Amino acid sequence: MKTLLKRAFGLVTILVGLTMLLFGVGQTWLAPGKPFQFGPLVGGLLWGFLGLTFGRKWLFNTIDMSVIAVDPADPEVLEATRRAQASLPTLWEHLGQNRLECFVKFPLQTGDGLEHIWGIVHARLDDKVVVSLANEALGPLEGASDRQMVPIKDIEDWQVLVSPNEIRGGYSVGALARIARNRGYSLSRSDRKKLEVFVDAGPV
Repeated sequence: MKTLLKRAFGLVTILVGLTMLLFGVGQTWLAPGKPFQFGPLVGGLLWGFLGLTFGRKWLFNTIDMSVIAVDPADPEVLEATRRAQASLPTLWEHLGQNRLECFVKFPLQTGDGLEHIWGIVHARLDDKVVVSLANEALGPLEGASDRQMVPIKDIEDWQVLVSPNEIRGGYSVGALARIARNRGYSLSRSDRKKLEVFVDAGPV
């Protein structure tokens, strides 16, 4: 019911935006004989843009994957972790070629709790990998260094940037997209574009 109301509101917003755009641009047709005014034109363009932008988002229930809250125990997430662990030999192969674009996702304990964060892989040492954080942790870290020793068994996902058009790994990215679809959302255009380069992420 909530989704239906949101879609209906989106449709109404689009119609209002189109109406405002029509009034702003079509002054000479709607009010012949009156001088053209730039104020209504600017207002019509602004409100038309806002109405079409947000109305489309609400109508199609679009969401950015970066704002989706995910339960670590979600079956899609667990399956993504299993696939990532099973395919680690591919990561080691690329790491052995001295590629700098190798990343792993792992749980990190901070002062505010457990975070799941990406790190740049520098080396593999026995049953651990040496990483530096690829993105800033939300909570405070213990110690001043961002270098971490991550047990291989704790790796939740991995990525290798082979080329601008091909990224290996990224199983959690595909899982996140499927979770969004399962919840009735449509992915944003930018997210759909990003997914195209993840060759291992699976169907969405």
